[in-house]
Amino acid sequence: TGSGKTFSMFGPEPLTENNSNLLGVIPRSCAHLFTSLASNPNVKHYRIDVSFFEIYIHNAIRDLLHPAKKGDPPLKVRDGPKGVFIEHLKPETATNLTEILSLIALANSHRTVSSTKMNATSSRSHSVMKVQIRIERNDGSRCRSEINFGDLAGSEKVNKTGATGQTLREAQAINQSLTMLGNVIAALAKIGSGRKKAGSMVPFRDSALTH
Repeated sequence: TGSGKTFSMFGPEPLTENNSNLLGVIPRSCAHLFTSLASNPNVKHYRIDVSFFEIYIHNAIRDLLHPAKKGDPPLKVRDGPKGVFIEHLKPETATNLTEILSLIALANSHRTVSSTKMNATSSRSHSVMKVQIRIERNDGSRCRSEINFGDLAGSEKVNKTGATGQTLREAQAINQSLTMLGNVIAALAKIGSGRKKAGSMVPFRDSALTH
């Protein structure tokens, strides 16, 4: 915690195009995406939809662009014909980088943060920004792609952060989910290196973060 992960992913606040030299990985990637699509002579039309959610204690998923209201159905990770998706997650269409930056600022204003001894604005959840791209080419063909950008909350040593009460419970949930992420990575690495058979079980369903 406190190592600068969120700054690296997003950049300084407030996010504006005027400080483009300090923008993080996500805004830079989105800027490149818009530039590449707009300059591609084979692209007739494209659409970019953005959704943003956080994974909180007990794998609770929260829509950061559309905070839940009373009576709203809960967000759940589902497996569908086209892959894994978040049920009831609402996207917003973005047509340029300025709109992307506005959506990021809105999402981050709803994200769960807290002050600890090591970080005044410590992320208390993992956040994921989902970018969906739909393209129609000049020859009439269509394609769809998706990019998921993750900003992980950092692992914590409670004796250093001084976490108590709810902040302590958040730290425990963060550390547990990061351990599960490590288990998935380790399993995939063993399969990739031949130390485990292809098709061996990978425990990705143990956590919403890895699912």
